Amino acid sequence: MNPSRRLLEVLLLTGLIIAAAIPRIGVAQDVADIEGDAAVNARLRSLLRVEGFSTREEEGWLVLQEGPSICGDIVRQLEPQEGIINLQLDIYLKLDDERILVESFGGIGDSREEATNDALRTFSRGTLPVLLAGLYGDTSVRVNRLTWEVAGQERRVTIGNLTARGQLPGDGQPPREWIAALKEEIAKADLPGGTHWLRVYVAQLNNELTAAEVLLDNQPWQRAQRSLADLDWPRSRNFYSLRVFLLIQD
Repeated sequence: MNPSRRLLEVLLLTGLIIAAAIPRIGVAQDVADIEGDAAVNARLRSLLRVEGFSTREEEGWLVLQEGPSICGDIVRQLEPQEGIINLQLDIYLKLDDERILVESFGGIGDSREEATNDALRTFSRGTLPVLLAGLYGDTSVRVNRLTWEVAGQERRVTIGNLTARGQLPGDGQPPREWIAALKEEIAKADLPGGTHWLRVYVAQLNNELTAAEVLLDNQPWQRAQRSLADLDWPRSRNFYSLRVFLLIQD
């Protein structure tokens, strides 16, 4: 049985749900310190197999013929509330320059397995297609492939689906200005060449914006967060959240 909307709102309001999971590590963490969970890696392997990618496991990482190695781990689990399991699942990718790309997801469910599956659903809907298109050369996935100017240079930008929890009020759409505001901040960013990744998370509850988070290369990007927080996000008593992931490349 799925947890009720009201219970989710109570958990969110009391801070007992991992709504916007923050990566535990920075870009400089040693690769040797990371090892995927066997059950999570098995699910990742299945997801990749469906997309046509074969993998082999080496020291807790899934290694592909081409592209970054990948693994996943459950890094945090809160005490159950009314039988609801609430956890944070991190997905790691080992880039060519030895940086670690981290994407973190909250998961909820009646069991650890259901909560893990919930987190992986968010990953597969929003982030995975971007990774496949931008880092694994998959031209068949449905993503937005754009060219933006960044610090005076044209860069490739791959944007994933906007994924949501809850229901936005009105027409169910975020403010039209949000992507323009993000694009403007990216245009001004002093980003060196290579691959960069960005995750946006916005949440609202009881007519108040509770989160406007932008992570650039795993780290909070304060200026972009302020720009998004200043937008006129729809207000509602009910909880909703929006999340999007994108890659910026040469």
